[in-house]
Parts: sequence; structure tokens; C-alpha cells
Amino acid sequence: MLADLDRPLPPLLVHGPTGRVIDGMHRLRAAELRGDETIRVQYCDGDDDDAFIQSVVSNVRHGLPLTMADRKAAAARILQARPHWSDRKIAAVVALSDKTVAGVRRAQCSRVVAVRVGRDGRHRPAGPSEPRDRVARLISENPGASLRQIAKRAGVSPETVRSVRARLTAQQMSAPPVVQPLTQHAQRDPLECLRTLTRDPALRATDPGRALLRALHTLAVIGRGPADLIEVVPGHDLDLFHSVAQANADAWRILADLAGRRVAA
Repeated sequence: MLADLDRPLPPLLVHGPTGRVIDGMHRLRAAELRGDETIRVQYCDGDDDDAFIQSVVSNVRHGLPLTMADRKAAAARILQARPHWSDRKIAAVVALSDKTVAGVRRAQCSRVVAVRVGRDGRHRPAGPSEPRDRVARLISENPGASLRQIAKRAGVSPETVRSVRARLTAQQMSAPPVVQPLTQHAQRDPLECLRTLTRDPALRATDPGRALLRALHTLAVIGRGPADLIEVVPGHDLDLFHSVAQANADAWRILADLAGRRVAA
């Protein structure tokens, strides 16, 4: 079909140092069949590994699609030549997912490198746990910080922060509860305690007391159905909502601790 075209064929991609055709063997054969004496060529420099990577890039974009086995084999060869490239950078070249490239990397036991180069050209630590450990530390130090704030400080994506935060939350929920002695009032039903506090003139007679009661009533409503209420928060506001809720949770935890100390005293 290429030989039947009555117009010039797209230029071949040729490795300059060796003269090897990187992309365009079918076009070259078609030109021979047509009896063409010349054909346009675009040269590229670099070593053999650069030439191979360029051929993979060209073949995944047009022509006969590479099979999954071909793309995995290409990923394996690039990993040998460029072990410092990130999984995502290689995935973009061979048209695979970064998880598949990571599996190829594990299977062939590529040599460990301290830093990997991403698709954006930036250098990042290669240790799989080190960035997440850094994120976990920043979350514990700044529980009220947003995903983007933590991500910027840790040098990772907001999704990585979201994943680490979800893991930490799950660990906290699965941890055995710490049993502490309860006071007589702490053992009572929270709503009954709230009703008693609401009737106390010492709280109702002052502006700070009334503000505290309003806050307690709001939290009592939330306590009856948090799963339903979180559904009303738009997805694009979840990050902001989480920061506010986390800050409020920390403040109430401090208040509870102070109250417990006064009771104990």
C-alpha cells in the first residue's frame, strides 16, 4: 500500500553514527519497490541505547502496534540501560502502566540506584519507602496541613499523601484501644451530658459559654451520622474539609485532655 502512494513518503528515522534505520523499514522497502533513488531521512544522535529507546517511542505511536510481550521486553532493556529512570518515565516510552514497569523491574532485579529521573526531568529519591516515611512524619508533625502542603514539602504528589494518610488512619482504627479509667460523668450517655450542660446557668449566662454549647450541639449532630454528612462535601473540597475537620479534632482533643486533668486534680 505504501508503494502505491503517488506522494513522497514520511522521512525515515536513522541513527546517525551507524546509519541504521530506527523507524521506517516498511517505508524503505516501499521506496525500493517503487524504484525511488532517494528518500528523506531524519537523523538522530546518541548511543545504541538511545537509538533503541527512540525506536520504541516511534513504534508505539504509529504503525503495527507492539504486543504486550514486545513492550515488556522493551521495558526490560531500557531498565538495563537506564536504571535511574523512574517507572513512569519508562512507562511513557513503552506504553505500559508504571505498575507493570515496576513489576518488570522487580523481576529482573535491576541494580539499586539512589536517585531516579522522572518524566519531568526532576531527580527524586529511589527508595520506595523513604518518600512515604517522610510524608508520614510530616503528617504526624502537622496534622492540620492540607494534602498539597504536605506534598510540596515532601516532594511527592497529593495522591501519595492521600494514600499515606489513609494508611495511617486505618492503622489507628485497627490498633487496640487504650483503656483509661473513666470518671463518673464520662461513663454517662454523651447526649444526656449535653442536655445537662445546656441547662447549666453558669454556661448559658456568658458569651463564651453559649458559644461552647453551640459547638457541642453541632458536634452532637455530626456524631449521629458522619458518614451521611461527608457525602455532601464535593470532591474538590474534600482536601479543604479534611484540613478544617482535622484542626477541629485536634482542638477538641486538647480540650478533652485539659478537662480530664482538671477532673483528676
